[in-house]
Amino acid sequence: MGVFSVEERAEMLTFSPQGGDLCSKVYLVEGDTLVDLGNPKYTGEIHDLLVGRGIYPKTIRRIFLTHLHFDHVGDPSLFPRAQVFAAKESIDSYAKHPGKEVWLSYARNGTGEGASGQVFIDRMNGGKVRLLPLEDALPEITGGNRTLKDITSNGGGYFLMKGHSPGSVALMLREGIFVGDCYGHRKAPTATADSRKKRFIEFIRNYRLDVFKGHDDHEN
Repeated sequence: MGVFSVEERAEMLTFSPQGGDLCSKVYLVEGDTLVDLGNPKYTGEIHDLLVGRGIYPKTIRRIFLTHLHFDHVGDPSLFPRAQVFAAKESIDSYAKHPGKEVWLSYARNGTGEGASGQVFIDRMNGGKVRLLPLEDALPEITGGNRTLKDITSNGGGYFLMKGHSPGSVALMLREGIFVGDCYGHRKAPTATADSRKKRFIEFIRNYRLDVFKGHDDHEN
């Protein structure tokens, strides 16, 4: 039996883990973009589920990582044509302390689950994965005068939330806001108490956007 259940909604697929080691949800949007990749142990299953639906690795154009913790980064090398994006703050932190940024030290119930993140580090060291700054693909939402139509018509945008990790972001795409672990996660301080969080909440309230979390509430 597989790890993930799959939900189809319009043009979006949601892959939700049903047990096993800590693993984020994985979202396919716009037919060619993945938001987060889950635990590296299970990226192969995501790959196979996509192929089973006629979506082949070569068609995945972009991978957006909300942050670089092991349960979100997966193994991007299984999608060799995809460009992999993360916030510059995450990339800079990874360059200084890769093990800390990927959260290799995470352990639950006496098991070192975070060690699976070594797969991601090995792919980076081997040159099979390269991280590009998220601002190369999406603009950062820094001003309160941006409208939803303006943002989505230009391909989306992102909020730098910090708090959970140096470069945790919330991604605003056509389908809604993908928050990773930076909002509504009981183990995370969500964001520093500044205008970033205020802008984020303002967008949700003003536009009643769908919010897609990295984990179900019972997993937090």
